[in-house]
Amino acid sequence: MQTDQEYYLKCDDHKVVSISELFLDCYPHLYRFGQKMRFKDEKIEDAIHEVFINLIKRIQIDDNLYIEKPKPYLFSALRHQLLRGNQQESKLPVDSIEEKVFDVNNIKEVIDQNDNEVLLRFLDNAIGELPPRMQEAFRLSREEGFTYKEIGQIMKISSNTVENHIAKAFQYISEKAENFQLLHQ
Repeated sequence: MQTDQEYYLKCDDHKVVSISELFLDCYPHLYRFGQKMRFKDEKIEDAIHEVFINLIKRIQIDDNLYIEKPKPYLFSALRHQLLRGNQQESKLPVDSIEEKVFDVNNIKEVIDQNDNEVLLRFLDNAIGELPPRMQEAFRLSREEGFTYKEIGQIMKISSNTVENHIAKAFQYISEKAENFQLLHQ
């Protein structure tokens, strides 16, 4: 799906930059950074694209998104994306699905996988119900992998405020999860 819509980011001295220009300007530098981290070319490309997709999603939520220093933000986001992708890969089973024999255990796995998809949709909806700033802090922490200090710098708030946002988000999501669990027993 191709779109002609352009997204903009407010940054240094309230300058506005086009995401496509930022992508073209930073891509070679981000790519070399990924290579220095010794990741495969395909993983680097995927991670860079994921970083920009996540940035666009943040802009869609808040079209006045302000990131003081976008380039350091992008490098940090890429590092987190590459490391998170590497952790997820290490959790994947060695055998491919095609090599598995269809038996009772595989049926249970399919059922568990469907339950996980329902749970993931529930969690995504619960996160979407959070106030915008709390949601942003939560997503930056849990989805992007930023530290509280980094989130504070990105959002222009103290790390204590970030910690409070995330604690309240967890409390809200936990309460929703308890209700969800009661409904699905």
